[in-house]
Amino acid sequence: MNRSRIFFFLLSAILVFPLLAATLLRAADTGQTSTTEDDSFYKYLSVFSETLGLVRQAYVDQPDMDTLMAGALDGTTDALDPFSLYVPASQVSGFLQAQAVGKALWAAGLPVIDDIENNSYSWSLPAGVEATDENLRKYKTQFYINALKSVKPGITYVIMHCTATTPVFQKISDSGPTRRGDLLAMTNPELKSFLDKEGIIVTTFRELSERRAKLK
Repeated sequence: MNRSRIFFFLLSAILVFPLLAATLLRAADTGQTSTTEDDSFYKYLSVFSETLGLVRQAYVDQPDMDTLMAGALDGTTDALDPFSLYVPASQVSGFLQAQAVGKALWAAGLPVIDDIENNSYSWSLPAGVEATDENLRKYKTQFYINALKSVKPGITYVIMHCTATTPVFQKISDSGPTRRGDLLAMTNPELKSFLDKEGIIVTTFRELSERRAKLK
């Protein structure tokens, strides 16, 4: 072995040994914590793998693995906090475009909302339940409470069709019961009590504009 190689080896040893010693000392200090965290992490992976295997083997139909994985990832972000969102790779471009449109609207001074709840028109009474005011008020109020429990923080635009129906309304549309149900639910003290308890603010676009002006 010539002198240049010996010198290189000694120099490498001088540089590497302190780094190696520091790494070993740090590992000794945090070894127990890391082992516990690793064990916990692998435990969850094991549960997920076992569950996925059972679904593949025992489900009545052959499941679509891409759908299962997307659902698992979506559920993971939902469990983090109300603001986290899983965006599949195929939707990233559209997501970024939507963000850009939202920013442009906001910069132009136009109202920007986070979500829309537009299912109220499809809510109907259970089969066999008469469309009395009492039943419409009860069921529609509960529909709205359930829907509002699922909304995320932000501005949600709730679409409804409150109508004080008359006997002639049925000549115009067969949607009288669901429209009247909206009206009865919106004037129900039970719904107002729920909104107050949950801290949900009922607002208008005019008020949103005023709130925004105060932020400037």
